[in-house]
Parts: sequence; structure tokens; C-alpha cells
Amino acid sequence: MLENKPLKGSGTEKTTGWFFSFYQQWSGLFGRMNWYDFTLIKIQGEVSPFTGRFDLDLALLGFSINIQYVYDDSFNKRMQQEVADIESGKTKTVPLDEALRRIRENLSDS
Repeated sequence: MLENKPLKGSGTEKTTGWFFSFYQQWSGLFGRMNWYDFTLIKIQGEVSPFTGRFDLDLALLGFSINIQYVYDDSFNKRMQQEVADIESGKTKTVPLDEALRRIRENLSDS
């Protein structure tokens, strides 16, 4: 089963370099779940210059590996600073209804 983990390179561990994740889907097939997910074959690659990483996902018969190379961790550092600013109160958050109202006002002014 897929495990949700923090974005690789975003914590106190190493922040650049190679990262590997392994998971399997077989155990999810035999329990009571809301859905069943099984991958026969998967080959997927992604290049993300915005977050400074390359990803390769490979899967065969329910066994998967994710290979990731993080070459630039400045995105993670910016996100950590934004979270710290919100938690400290330096950056104020706005409720969704207020944000939507402001967006509508700005669109009507245009």
C-alpha cells in the first residue's frame, strides 16, 4: 500500500541527492478497503524544474519503486519558511469565503 510521507528533501534529513521509495499493493487486495488499486505495469517519468527534481516511477505486478533525484532544494526551503511564517502569525491566513469574495471583487474591477 502507498504510504504518505513528507516531500523528500524537506525535513531534517539530507535535502539533495538520490531518494528511493518502495511499496507494494498486495496487502490492500486482501483487506476491507474503500477501493482496490493494483498496478500491472507502470513506467512514468517527471521533470520538475520548479521543485528541482527528477522522478521515475516503475511498477510491475503490484511492486513499485520511486527513484527521485533532488538537485535544487530551494523550493523546500521556501515552503518551510512560508509554513514557519504562518505558524508564527507573521503571515495571516484568510478564510476561503473571504478569499473568494476578494477575487470576485478584483475580477469585477478589471
